[in-house]
Amino acid sequence: LELTPPAKKSSVLDKTRLSSIKKHLMLHPFAEPIYYVLLEILLEAVSLQVKNPLGGDKLTFKHGGILSVLFETLCVGGETTLQGRVLEDFILLLNFSTTNRQIFLEQTNWQNWFLGLLVRNGQAS
Repeated sequence: LELTPPAKKSSVLDKTRLSSIKKHLMLHPFAEPIYYVLLEILLEAVSLQVKNPLGGDKLTFKHGGILSVLFETLCVGGETTLQGRVLEDFILLLNFSTTNRQIFLEQTNWQNWFLGLLVRNGQAS
């Protein structure tokens, strides 16, 4: 039995669009509604209400490129309570599926994101 990785889908979110999204989000404080919208994009679980999409059944990453936008803006401008919640949510998401872990670990700066959040949250405690 040979396991092959899932086929790469061409993403609507190319590097130029992701960079533009990140640039515009850096102009605003990173708050809960922004986090939820980015999570909805990541999980492809968009709803009409701003709410935490983790309550649904769609917990598999669909647009991994949005991870850099989410974590880089969170590290720069997120409140420590929101950062702590994001860490908890991502522990859940990364434990949910090997696909999520694989997509997350393929991101080039994931170590910096987690280390930055852990240090900042440790200082706030």
